[in-house]
Amino acid sequence: MEAWGVLQYYESIDENTNGKAKADALLSLYNHKTRNLSVSGVAGDLRVRGGSIIVVDLEIGDINLKNFMLVESVRHTFNSNRHTMDLTLRGGEFIA
Repeated sequence: MEAWGVLQYYESIDENTNGKAKADALLSLYNHKTRNLSVSGVAGDLRVRGGSIIVVDLEIGDINLKNFMLVESVRHTFNSNRHTMDLTLRGGEFIA
């Protein structure tokens, strides 16, 4: 609680829903630390768009990342003969 305060998730459920099973599933999904990963100025590819899966091979400080990741959002930039992308990625322990 010192680091983030009180974290809450609120949702209404009907009588037919198993509330404990839903709570356990949500805890297993969200009850861990995550990291955001944004990459800027990488070589452009017009096939890459939000929802695409790409291969990522990066050395980021304390970890070596070699994984398939979901492109959460992408911004394509065209300057003269140069095409670059700014990506927000999700996958593994990285959630955007």
